[in-house]
Amino acid sequence: MAPIFTFDDVNQIINVELLGTLGETITEVTVQQIIDAVRDWEDEVWNEDVEDFIAASGKEDLGGGVYVGITLKLIDWKIKFASRPGPSWIMCNVSGGNLVAYDSGLGAYVFPIQNSSFTNGYIARSSSATLLQQTTLEYATFNGGVTIDVISGAPGTAYPLGTPGNPVDNLTDAQSIATFRGFTKLYILGDITFAAIANIDGYTVVGETMDDSTFTLTAGVSTIGTKFEDCYIVGVVSGAIEAHHCKIDAVNIGSLVNDTTFHNCVLEGAMQLSAANTQLTIFLECWSAIPGNPPTLDVNNSTGVFAFREYSGAIILDNITAGQQCSLDFVSGRLIFNPTVTNLICRVRGMVRVINNSILAGGSIDLSGINLPETSFGGFVWIDIVNGEPGTVFPIGTPTRPVDNILDAWTIASSFNLRSYKICGSIILDRAYTDWNFAGTSSVMNDVIDLNGQDITGSQFNKLSISGTMVATVLPQFIDCYITNLTGANCIIYHCGILGTITLAAAPGAVLSCVATAVSYPATIIDINGAGQTFTGEIGGNVQFINAGVGSFIRVNGNDGIIDFAVSCVAGSSAVISGNARLTNSAPAMVVVDNTQFSNETVVDGVWDESNAAHLAAGSTGKSLSDAASGAAPAVVAAAVWDEPMAGHVILGSAGDELEFMRRFFTNKKVWDDVLKQWDIYDDTGVVVIYNWKPHVKSGADVTMPVDAFANSDKVV
Repeated sequence: MAPIFTFDDVNQIINVELLGTLGETITEVTVQQIIDAVRDWEDEVWNEDVEDFIAASGKEDLGGGVYVGITLKLIDWKIKFASRPGPSWIMCNVSGGNLVAYDSGLGAYVFPIQNSSFTNGYIARSSSATLLQQTTLEYATFNGGVTIDVISGAPGTAYPLGTPGNPVDNLTDAQSIATFRGFTKLYILGDITFAAIANIDGYTVVGETMDDSTFTLTAGVSTIGTKFEDCYIVGVVSGAIEAHHCKIDAVNIGSLVNDTTFHNCVLEGAMQLSAANTQLTIFLECWSAIPGNPPTLDVNNSTGVFAFREYSGAIILDNITAGQQCSLDFVSGRLIFNPTVTNLICRVRGMVRVINNSILAGGSIDLSGINLPETSFGGFVWIDIVNGEPGTVFPIGTPTRPVDNILDAWTIASSFNLRSYKICGSIILDRAYTDWNFAGTSSVMNDVIDLNGQDITGSQFNKLSISGTMVATVLPQFIDCYITNLTGANCIIYHCGILGTITLAAAPGAVLSCVATAVSYPATIIDINGAGQTFTGEIGGNVQFINAGVGSFIRVNGNDGIIDFAVSCVAGSSAVISGNARLTNSAPAMVVVDNTQFSNETVVDGVWDESNAAHLAAGSTGKSLSDAASGAAPAVVAAAVWDEPMAGHVILGSAGDELEFMRRFFTNKKVWDDVLKQWDIYDDTGVVVIYNWKPHVKSGADVTMPVDAFANSDKVV
């Protein structure tokens, strides 16, 4: 792997032959190679009579591997590169120092390279007074390895072949260069096929990218301890390898001695362990490539052990029968066990959805470590209009990272097969929501939904403030909500508060059912909106029904309040009311059956018309009335009356009060007030005036006591 020099002492030319020692094409020589070749030629016995024609200087050691630069002076000689066949011109270089030529006949320096066909001579001159060892310089230009380009490279081993700018075109030459230079790394430009006879044990083989370099491993190629980087690998891996940042497809993994590792790789297509594989195959931080077309790992009934760590995407497992251990840790993704999985001991962890079609005859699949993304959502996409954030990438939409808009919430829900929202703030429905669940998170007055004319068939709303127009064919439900001015109602309202007007959907056939629902004061209006409609409800508070058409039916169980049917409820409509509400029917043409139980009139009639026979318990009013009705001896009654202490019977205006006044008038101190024409009557102590009494004068100056003389109007207390 070196140039061949021949010497024409007649024409005083140093010829650089076309091919080197290994058959490589020579386009560059170094100053040092020229010096060495001249000295070797001069040492031959038959050249002793040739006058010395070179003068070289430099290479004095300056320490630290640094030397004075070489300068070679040709005296009356020149160097000539072999002619090329053309038509392309080839650049031929002299490097590694300074080359000059002196023509003694002319007494001047001349260009040291002799012309030849289809070559351009060039001297890479060194202006520095120092240089590094040539081998060291050459080594550095390889970038730590030999470069191969099977399409645009060239055969041979002479420098600079194998450098990035002058790649070699075959593996054999590349390995020769690598051995000579001490490299264990091969750089591949484009694609390469490693033949069955190839041996790349211990090499690091680097592609351009996983999309630009395809490495095809032919069955038989030896890859023990080989590392692959930045490439697309297909074929048969006959020994344990490491692959970093590669794409893996249709690979047969046949490791019998050491572990095989795929790190940060993209998996696609079918991967298969060889039937004889007994080692660990580990996929570390890898991911699937093609959405909807997951890769497959066919364990091929081998005893090979495998593990996925921090895997993202989907993977299918097939033909696992030996009961080996495996561990599958997912960032997120989908895991599919095919029915050919019959015996293994496996633990699955992470955010992964498992489709388990295995038919286990032995072993177990432990799914206790699974944390599905859905579980992070708690069954809901969480919306916080004020404090949330936009986006659809998990974990946005979870309780700790709520989304801030309903459009992104829909995308998240679709991605994770969710049909529920938790809402903080106010939203406007943006599409139909069939069989969904909506729930508030803070307060029923803060979390607001405008139905916006959307179809909410079969959906459920909890602890929200609801308004707007709805559409539904299957009754949605509103539970613990606050409902204001709802239009198009065809729904069930349970334990809600209602304000304003609730208008049923267009007739006929709409149904509104209100259970344990409070209505507003002075009145909530329920617009039946035509013929053939139905309302059933248990309502507390005041409510007015309007626009009940022919065939419409209303059943209300009222809890306090007033139930009114407006005059717009026409003949042919009907209602039945019950409970303890009060009916005010302003619709004379409507048939209304009043089964209320606790109106004032009903209570009065019920008490007075109740038979006394069942109400005779000792001490009860019924017993007293019964005793009174049966009568007592007049003497007993008289004695009881006259013997009853008066102290408990002096309520103002009562007979006891009048008798007490008369007692004090006749027994206590009293003073006549001639100005006011009244008696001032004192209490029993004679100190405090407690009555003022003006006697009625019947005629003349006679003072007599009329029948009403002691009426309250005649005394001032």
